[in-house]
Order: sequence, then structure tokens, then C-alpha cells
Amino acid sequence: MRACMVALSAFLLCAAAFGVQVQSTPVVHAAALGGINVEPSARPWRYVGANPDSWWCPVGACTTSDPLGRINTEMSLAHQLNVANVRLEIPWFLVEPSRGGYSWSRADYIFQSAAAYGVTIQPILVYTPAWDGGYNQFPVAADFQAFVTTFMGRYGSRIRAVEMWNEPDGGQSLVSNNPALYVQDILKPGYTAVKSVRPGVSVIEGGSINDSGTCCAWLSGVISAGGGSYFDIAAFHDYGGNYAQVVSAYRSLVGGKPIWLGEYGVSDATGSQQSSLISAAIAGTPGLAMAQFYTLRDESVYLCCPPTPYGEHKLYGVVAADDVTKKSSFYTMQKLLGGSSPPPPPRTPPPAVSPTPAHVSPSPSTSPSATPRSGQPSSSSPHAGGTPTASSLPSAIASAPGELRALVRSVVPRGGMRWLSYALFALGLVTFGWGGLRATNVATMMSARPRPPLLKPRSNLNIAILLGGGVLCAAAILLLVYELSSRI
Repeated sequence: MRACMVALSAFLLCAAAFGVQVQSTPVVHAAALGGINVEPSARPWRYVGANPDSWWCPVGACTTSDPLGRINTEMSLAHQLNVANVRLEIPWFLVEPSRGGYSWSRADYIFQSAAAYGVTIQPILVYTPAWDGGYNQFPVAADFQAFVTTFMGRYGSRIRAVEMWNEPDGGQSLVSNNPALYVQDILKPGYTAVKSVRPGVSVIEGGSINDSGTCCAWLSGVISAGGGSYFDIAAFHDYGGNYAQVVSAYRSLVGGKPIWLGEYGVSDATGSQQSSLISAAIAGTPGLAMAQFYTLRDESVYLCCPPTPYGEHKLYGVVAADDVTKKSSFYTMQKLLGGSSPPPPPRTPPPAVSPTPAHVSPSPSTSPSATPRSGQPSSSSPHAGGTPTASSLPSAIASAPGELRALVRSVVPRGGMRWLSYALFALGLVTFGWGGLRATNVATMMSARPRPPLLKPRSNLNIAILLGGGVLCAAAILLLVYELSSRI
């Protein structure tokens, strides 16, 4: 009886602390998480090669004299915004310009810079290499699966979600709007590869641009073609502002799967219109799990090489093209996402060695008739004309706290951290009660005269057991809080 009373007291003490901590973190997010897009790796319908204004620009043919410094600057800006992730194209044709011949130098630098600034990359795997048909052709399924397997083996521990192509129904990144071929050649082999290497990484079906108009031909086609089992997150792009309607329609098709708004925005010199869209997407769209704004920085469209302005200027950024001037929309997003400025210094600076990306050939696109929609940004990737010099960069940054969290989430199944926290709490509760029973005279004090001291003599070990139980309870609380507030 007395032992039961001690255990009950221990339970109440731990449960009280547990309840206070859990109450302080809402279980249900009232608003979407916020992400940001960076410039497309290429626009092959304009110029088959790396975008000179992007993170992938070829050394010596960039719109900045310090392409690696620009990556770091924009990682710092993303950190200040406190975005859940940075949506970034991984141009397959640049990374694997010849079958089995990989060039990871620029990708290595990007991922290490992201880790240094505490930023999570959400990659988009896109664009078929010339040796597999050309940038907008449906790839051979086995070839795409092999590429995804290799990519995940290299970066899988650093990401939480990966997207299979960009706007596959838009008519630019793929030659035709064909959900069945998309499932067969891209989605299914990509999903299989991801789950074989990193089961805990989520797969995003390629964000549709047309479903924001008359919903939901693309997603319905993917599901009808058997693709419903091969993605964890459904995504769409919307530059019209009807987010809630699309989310509602998507919900009826995907059930409880998360729904992401992969691109949204407007060309705006001051940021006032952008601020309205950001508030509507992040704070005013029920059922939306993630809203990734397009884009971080203003840009222009270029041909190459040397970089030649095409004459199309895009003011979609929350920061001006100088990477310094912040629009009002930057501060709106920062406030909604709980960001801060200036950011702390990087945990570990990215390497100073300048990686050399693929040398690109300034050959014209084979499909010049494909033109982007007026006023709407497009994401796409280039076709590399040569092989980059691969430089092996140090990977010690992988031990940074952000990478450790990503590793934990890749090992522990979805929702597993919550059950782990419950198990730790139960173990801590039992340990706490057992240690308390061994270390104190609580039971004897209830009837003994005179009353003995609270602690039993020579009870250091017992006190250590009691404290160990408390530590396990605290660890369980921290794990649960992280699980409830974590970003996918």
C-alpha cells in the first residue's frame, strides 16, 4: 500500500511536468509551415544549360563574380526567415552528364552550406540527361531509379522530403502531360529508390501547375494510373490565390496525406502584394501543411554563354536582385515563421575551395516553341554539354546538429518519435518511482514516532536512480515537443 502511494506520488510529479510541457506546444498546427524557392537551375526551353543566375551557374559564366558567396548569402537569408525548407532543383542532366559519370561538386557545396546555416534542402529531381533522351523526355525508369538511389545514398540523411520532377503537367519539363507515363517512368521508380535507401524520407509527387485552374485532372490521373501508393505528399502550384479550393479538392483525393503548395507568389517590386499572399497561404488556408513561396530573390532570364539578358525580369523575390534590399514581404514571412535578424554565424563555415560545375554548351533548345506562361515563373533544369571537374569536399559538417536531427528522422519511422517519447516517459516514471521508494522514508514517516529523516542513510545510489528517472521523463518531454513541432 505504501509502495503504491509512493509510485502514485511519483506519477503525479512527472505527469504534472509532462502536462505543462505538452500544453505549451499545440498538437494541431493552426497554420502551414513556410518554405522558400530559389532560382531554377535552368530554363532549357530558353537555353540548354545551367541558369547563369542560379546556384548552379557555371564558373566564369555567372551573373555574379562570387557564385559560392551568393549561395552562402542566400542561405543566411533563408535562415533569417526561419523557413522549414528551401525548395531547390537538382538537375539530373548536370549531375550525371554521362551515364554513371557523376559530378557532385556544386551539390556538395550547396548541401554543406545549408548545414552550416541550419537550413534544410527540399530537393526536386528533374530533367532527363541527353544520354537518356533529353531534358524534357520521359526517362527510362531503371535509369531514373538508379540516379535516385545514388542521390539518396549521398544526401538522404540530410533531407526530409524529395520531389519527383517539377510541374510534370506544365509542358516544359516533360514533353507531354501524361500521368500514366509519369507514374511508370518517374514516380514509381523514384519512390522505390527513396524507400529502399531512406524509408523515413517523404516522397512528394511533382507539383502540378494545371490543378490550380480546373481541379484536379493531374492528381486524379496520377491516382488512376496506380500512383496513389507511390507518394507521401501531394503538391500543387498556384499563382491565382485559390489555395483553399485546391486543398479541399485534393483532400477528397488523398485523404490524410499532407498537401503542399510548392510554388505561389506574384511579381511585386515592393512586396505589398506578396505579403497578402504569404499571410493567406501560411496563416489563412486550413488543411495546408506547407507553403513554399516563389522566390527568395528577384531574377532575370538569361541565355549563355556569356550571360546575355533575355529581356524578361522577374520580381517574385522577397529580396531584391542585390541580395541586400529586403521587401516588406520578407518581414511578413519572417514574422509569421518566427525568424530573426541578423542570424548567428554558421555552425561550421562551408569549405573555401571553389567547386567547378559542369561546363555547359550554348546550344539552342530543341523545343523553342515552348514558352512560359505570362507573369508566371517556371522551374526547370538544363542539359549539360560537358563534364565538370569533381572536387571532393569534406563531409565533417554532417555531424552538425541540423544534420543529426535529419539523421534521426530518417531512421525513426514517421510518428515513431512520439511512441519513443511515450516509452521513455513510461520507463522514466517507473524508474523515478522505484528510486523514490528506495531512497526515502516516506512510507515510514506516515506512522513512525519520532519521524525519521526524509532520506535513508547511504542512499546515493537510490537518489541517482530517482534522478535518472527524472532525466528520462525530461527526455521524453523534449522528444514529444520536437515531434509535435517538427517540420516535415
